[in-house]
Amino acid sequence: MELWREAAALVVVFGLLAVAVWSLRQRGGGRAGAAKALASVERLALTPQHTLHRVRIAGHELLLATHPQGCTLLSESRAPSNALCREEHA
Repeated sequence: MELWREAAALVVVFGLLAVAVWSLRQRGGGRAGAAKALASVERLALTPQHTLHRVRIAGHELLLATHPQGCTLLSESRAPSNALCREEHA
């Protein structure tokens, strides 16, 4: 009889877990299809330890340099640069 109680408890726990996962996906908790707030636009490796990164964060574009000592913000712009978009699509 004890075995049936344990099995029933496991079924209830896994059922509640499944309902919670389904509920989060329905409400967009997983954010699988949502627009990304952070996007890596471009990456340029200068040396094995030095890299330039162009990153877009919520409408801002940043140019970052990474190096063995850390990273450095080189420039920041309010809106994404459209000049590069025109060159890529031309």
